[in-house]
Amino acid sequence: MTARVAYDPHGAIYARLPLDRKPYLLLAKTVLALDASADLPPDDCAQITLQLTGHANLVAIDVRRLCNRLPENSRSRALTETVLADATSRLGTPAEPTVDAIKERAQVLRGLYERLDRLTSDRPPAVAPAERSRSPA
Repeated sequence: MTARVAYDPHGAIYARLPLDRKPYLLLAKTVLALDASADLPPDDCAQITLQLTGHANLVAIDVRRLCNRLPENSRSRALTETVLADATSRLGTPAEPTVDAIKERAQVLRGLYERLDRLTSDRPPAVAPAERSRSPA
């Protein structure tokens, strides 16, 4: 059997798929609850880092898409651009296989989801199609 990998640098494929946030937010919550003296094997830390980084990059694509729809001079857009710049910087830096590094990635993911939720809750509700008027029978 041959495995195939899709090259999707602009997230076109993933933009149409809903993110499964629950397991990743649970992982982030678990990581953030770790004691400072937690002794995780470096290979586990590296794997967790990959999981959190990959998912955070997908969330960032959604946040960026919503940000681009905001008016240029809106405060929400400025804040979102700041969050995205910080996330891009932090996610683009190679992470050491340590508990501190996975905690940082978990914070980035949580911050991106907070911004995503804020952007989606700030959007005006979709206007329902007008109901057809009924003529009296």
